[in-house]
Amino acid sequence: MTLTRRRFVLGMLGLLAVSGLGLGIAHWQPLRRVRERYYDLEVDVPPGPLDEETRATLLAVVTAFLGEPLVLAHYEQFLSWRAANLPGQRGLYQRVAGLLDGASQRANGCALRVCDPEARERLLGDLLRFRRSRPRRLAAVLTRRDLLLLDVHVLRPVLRLFARTDAWVRLGYRAWRGTPRGLEAYRRVPAVLEKRPA
Repeated sequence: MTLTRRRFVLGMLGLLAVSGLGLGIAHWQPLRRVRERYYDLEVDVPPGPLDEETRATLLAVVTAFLGEPLVLAHYEQFLSWRAANLPGQRGLYQRVAGLLDGASQRANGCALRVCDPEARERLLGDLLRFRRSRPRRLAAVLTRRDLLLLDVHVLRPVLRLFARTDAWVRLGYRAWRGTPRGLEAYRRVPAVLEKRPA
């Protein structure tokens, strides 16, 4: 089948029409208001350092969500930087930590940061059940905005950081991409030379 000029022009016009319709829907004002209402953050708390309870709760969430083993230092730096520099993040982190600690207190009788790992995973599995299907996600949009904000502004960025770092180690690599590894082997004295008598 050869492509004639007429088919090419009609195909391009159809592509332009679909693109224009998609852009129109994306920038349609009622949909933009819904997106702003459910996904965007209120900037009620100015950026600043995280308090210790919020930091411990967020790291407990990261550990329960991603599992062990993890290098928690760069997740802590990542979340601390976002709280200190991005508008709305610190308030969101405090609100989410309070929500999760309250849910853990009701379910387990202890704050999330001090509960055992099985209780943390069970609680997060129950709370994040809406991520499994579209109808549950739609219901969460309408009823549980805090959990949706937890998913969009906390778990997804942490998951992207995990994919760039600790996921490489779990796949069997010695370190994640961009970590200098070869120079360490050159600096050490080979084992054969260390055991030679003087």
